[in-house]
Amino acid sequence: MNRAEIEALKAYPKEGEDKTIWTATFGEIEIDKNAIERKVFKEGYEQAEKDLALTWEDMEMIDRIMADVVDERFDGPSTVEEDYTEVLNRYNKLKEEKKK
Repeated sequence: MNRAEIEALKAYPKEGEDKTIWTATFGEIEIDKNAIERKVFKEGYEQAEKDLALTWEDMEMIDRIMADVVDERFDGPSTVEEDYTEVLNRYNKLKEEKKK
């Protein structure tokens, strides 16, 4: 079971009040009221993972930004956290501008 399936099952479980068992002439039938919602949730989750995945172009952009940040250190040494926070902020800003 992948992450999307796990999260879909958490959001729309098979058990509890949403699960009904019917007895028919040919045996028991499980009616899963959340099956459609769970399927849609899973598909949306998987699409979001694809949309948010880094590409080689993203990695190239991050590499360039990191080089710029390191070159711009005029106030003396900075912490790793400060450097990477700046890289992240610049990357997010560029990604947002690219969407427009």
